[in-house]
Amino acid sequence: MRAFPLLLALTGCLAADPPPEPVRVTGLAGFQSLGARIPEGVLALGRPDADGTVGLASHEFGTTHFERAPARTVGTVLILASPTRRLHDAALADAWPPAGQGVLVRWLGGEGVVSGEVSVEEDADGLPRVLRPPPGFPVDGSALGAPVFVDSPSGWRLLGLVAGIAEPQGQPERRTLLIVGPDETWRVGLLPRSLLERGEIR
Repeated sequence: MRAFPLLLALTGCLAADPPPEPVRVTGLAGFQSLGARIPEGVLALGRPDADGTVGLASHEFGTTHFERAPARTVGTVLILASPTRRLHDAALADAWPPAGQGVLVRWLGGEGVVSGEVSVEEDADGLPRVLRPPPGFPVDGSALGAPVFVDSPSGWRLLGLVAGIAEPQGQPERRTLLIVGPDETWRVGLLPRSLLERGEIR
C-alpha cells in the first residue's frame, strides 16, 4: 500500500478527486484519534480533555496546520471540534451504501496519507454493514478514527470512523472494521446551528 499525496489511483466507480485528508486529534481523555473534516467541524472519537478543547493537526497540500479548538461530545462515542481554519471537507452520509459498492478508508502512514478501497459486504442479517480492513491497514490501534468515505453524485460523503477491528479467534482473514457510522453521526444534525456558526459547541 502506498501513500497518495494529492491524487488517488483507484479503479472502479470511485471519484478521481480525493476526499479530505484525516486530521490528527490530540488532547482527548486517554488516547489519540484520527478525525474527519465535515462542514460542521472536525468529527472524531473520544472525549475532550478537562478544558473542553482538543488539538488538531490538519494536512492540506503538503502543509500541516496546528491549532486548539473547542469540542463537545456528540452522542456516546463522538466529539465535534470547531476549528477556526476551514479546509476541504465532506458532508455526512445519511445511510450505508448497498453491498458491493466501494468505499475509501484513509489513514496516516509513515509517508503521509494512505488510502485503501474496500467493498461493502452484507452481515449475518443481510444488511450492508461489513467492511474488511484494506491491505496495509494498521492493526495496532494507530489508525483509530480513520475516516471512511463513500462516493455519491454530489461528491464524497463521510460514511463513518473506524472504531476498532473485530477478529474471530485464530481467523485473521475474517477481520472486520468496526465503524461508527450513520446510526451515530446523524446526531451532529441535532446541534444548534447558531452554536456551530459561532464555534461555541462546548
